[in-house]
Amino acid sequence: MVRVGGWSLVVGAVLFVGVFSYLASEFHYPDVLEGPATEVLPNLRRGGQMMRAVWALYSLLPLAFIPAGAGSYLALRRGGGGRMLVAFCAALVVAVAVPVGLMRWPSVH
Repeated sequence: MVRVGGWSLVVGAVLFVGVFSYLASEFHYPDVLEGPATEVLPNLRRGGQMMRAVWALYSLLPLAFIPAGAGSYLALRRGGGGRMLVAFCAALVVAVAVPVGLMRWPSVH
């Protein structure tokens, strides 16, 4: 599980850079978020299915924190004690909260 956690961080980071680069070049993310919804949402819609798919992938990337947190906990629990359990719980909260916040863009909006 420690290796799976490490690989999830590596793969998640590479995917994040790729997805973020696409969103920055095609959607002017994150600067676009400072604009009014009347400009931002039509730009998102103009991106079509590809933009929605990339945004959905972007919103799911934090799920990599689940195996990463579990691997980190297993690798470091002896030295970290209760702090590592708190860190693992924080990773779980992030892995759920961030996708919920980001998924509203390609779905609800």
